[in-house]
Amino acid sequence: MQESDAKTFERALSRLSAGFNVPVTDARREAYWRAFRKLTVLEFAGLVDTALVESTFASMPTVGALRELHHKVQPETVSPTANNGPSIQVQLCAYAARRLSHLHQTTAYSLPWNYVYRGAECIGLVVEREDGTRLKFSVADMQGEAAA
Repeated sequence: MQESDAKTFERALSRLSAGFNVPVTDARREAYWRAFRKLTVLEFAGLVDTALVESTFASMPTVGALRELHHKVQPETVSPTANNGPSIQVQLCAYAARRLSHLHQTTAYSLPWNYVYRGAECIGLVVEREDGTRLKFSVADMQGEAAA
């Protein structure tokens, strides 16, 4: 991340803190900024969303716990049927972050991402942009790209 990403980073960190009802202190902000500065701001925002969606944390994840989650969600291949692999939502977050960073070369996508379900099955993800437009990503597209 770069200094120009600070506002987007702050929004993502605020979402994480709000999700665990923990205030954002200067020390916490600095710790997360330094720990994740090698990620793109989109990767960090996707990681925050993954931490909130996965709900495996009893309290706000430490830098170390979030780093562990980051390494866990870096799938080599996309497989929704893998027993020990990342969930489809985690894979979809990583896919959307990659697509957004490649397609738009921007940091304006740390807004909440909404999952689309058919019954209990996650079939997609919608990113609502600040200008009101929506970007849609489907599990089918993600799996097609992985197979290619």
